[in-house]
Amino acid sequence: EPRAAHRSVGHSGQATDRRRDVSDLRRDGRLAAAHHDDAVGVVVAFVGGWGHTEPLLPVARLAAAMGHDVTFAGQGAIATRLAALGYRTEVVGPDTLASTRLPLLPVDRGHERTVLADHFVAVFGRARAQTLPAVLERAAATLVVCDEADVGAVVAAERRGVPSVTVNVLASGRMTTPAIVGPAWARLRSEAGLVEDPEL
Repeated sequence: EPRAAHRSVGHSGQATDRRRDVSDLRRDGRLAAAHHDDAVGVVVAFVGGWGHTEPLLPVARLAAAMGHDVTFAGQGAIATRLAALGYRTEVVGPDTLASTRLPLLPVDRGHERTVLADHFVAVFGRARAQTLPAVLERAAATLVVCDEADVGAVVAAERRGVPSVTVNVLASGRMTTPAIVGPAWARLRSEAGLVEDPEL
């Protein structure tokens, strides 16, 4: 079967300087946006904390302003913050944020690559690939936007036949490359019954 369309885009740091909370677009408890007959359900998914979420906001604001139905899907601590901005949210784990402040660790790119493959793809990706389909169903999603580490969202979208777009959020540059996550990505896709994607 042909795979669903998928695109990866970067984000500009300047975008957040001009941001406008979705609450500015609300009217009578709903988003006040231009009505479009072709409005769609958009699920915006994130697997990390606020650093994974904030770069997605410009896309979510634009979608909401155009009259599309936007739902965020991610961990509870961030979902609460997004709900306060006026967005519909669905709590989907895992909870990656520590409840207590921890000391900073030395920069270790090798360790970060291992975490990305062994946790964000192999563990979190598998879990979210299983839980997000229900969210996509409830949101009547016809588009998924996610942070680059949320591979489970990409798999869930593809299995549903929904296009997905990933937004680059990692300051270190794109790390979801074949050299870093290729084997874990291949296993995840195989488990989901999807064709190989060696180029990511």
